[in-house]
Amino acid sequence: MKSIHMLFLMPLIMAILFAGYGYLSSCNTSLSSALLNISFSVIAAYIFYFVSVYLPNKIKCIQAKNLLSNDLCEIHNSLNNILAVFNGFLSISEENIFQDPTHLLNSGTIHFKVGKTLYGENLTKFISFYITKFNKHLNRVISSNEFHDLDNQTIYSLLFLHRSTFFKYLNLAIINPKEKFATRYGNVYNNYLEIKKTFSALFNDKNSPQIHMMTKEELEHYKQLRIPIPLEIKNEIRKGNACFLPTM
Repeated sequence: MKSIHMLFLMPLIMAILFAGYGYLSSCNTSLSSALLNISFSVIAAYIFYFVSVYLPNKIKCIQAKNLLSNDLCEIHNSLNNILAVFNGFLSISEENIFQDPTHLLNSGTIHFKVGKTLYGENLTKFISFYITKFNKHLNRVISSNEFHDLDNQTIYSLLFLHRSTFFKYLNLAIINPKEKFATRYGNVYNNYLEIKKTFSALFNDKNSPQIHMMTKEELEHYKQLRIPIPLEIKNEIRKGNACFLPTM
């Protein structure tokens, strides 16, 4: 991308240099005069392009991202959680087979954390939920009026994610892991690697999402946060007469 930008700017840089040479040249020759005229024409063309094309498109792109920010945020969060599962729990072999080395898909509710967020979930339901959520918000962005006002890299990345069969195959596999995790699914291994690159480029997120089982201290903290608030205290909170903080 940087090399393309440099190629695009090269004529402008050359025009500025030639203009400087033509202006500072003490020789009033037809060559220096021609260089000066050509340089001014190129610079004027760039100014026209910047004002009439680049700037309006940039403004549209910023406005589109602002309008779609909630959906884009949900896409990031969902994809982050899906990819995190493959950084500690599940894996994919180069033979395009999903693997469950920890056997967590069949272990009921487990307590884990993605980054700093704590979860007490069934892993199969966790993955399925975020695939559904991811598809919902991705479809909403692509079908929106603002989609084509986004920059080309964002459009390309979102379309790639939309066309990927990875999420479909993953959803199929986790439904019946004993049977489906012995099945080869297209080219999911390379597809997964491409999705990781796309995630990083799309959201400028260089860190791989991490997933870990909770420590004892985190599990106790999680349980405290899950303590239901008694109805009478809820009523007092609504009235502004009380506040409720779980015991840490």
